[in-house]
Amino acid sequence: MERRNFIALVGTSIAAAPVWANVYNSKMPAQKAIDSVFPELPYAYNALEPAIDAKTMEIHYTKHHKAYFTNFMAAIKDTPAADLDLKSIFADISKYSTPIRNFGGGFYNHNLFWENMSPSKTNLSVVLKDVIEKNFGTFDKFKEEFSNAAKKHFL
Repeated sequence: MERRNFIALVGTSIAAAPVWANVYNSKMPAQKAIDSVFPELPYAYNALEPAIDAKTMEIHYTKHHKAYFTNFMAAIKDTPAADLDLKSIFADISKYSTPIRNFGGGFYNHNLFWENMSPSKTNLSVVLKDVIEKNFGTFDKFKEEFSNAAKKHFL
């Protein structure tokens, strides 16, 4: 498999796996979406320093993520989605309007973003490490190529 295809496959898999796993195994309660409360950040703003500084975390959480949440709540208001829990909305997301899909996706992806980062350092699984090293030689080379591909993704 070409490295470019591998990067796309891994990137898509990494992005999609937690989304679908969490949609169906979400920690979020099965409550009506319109009654949802903006979720708390699972750690302090400074918990990820030095990788991400506290001010960046605070702004991203309180402004960016909160805007997705607020706009999602506004988009589902007075629609059939307002009576559904988040799992049900995302199970059938393609049938909803662009604002529900976009703001809902942004809101939910940020929930996953916060949940998948941790102040506790973890290691790659042996299987993932072996695949990356087989295809890229080193993990650092993978990070470099993945980062470069990500920077060009929305150009």
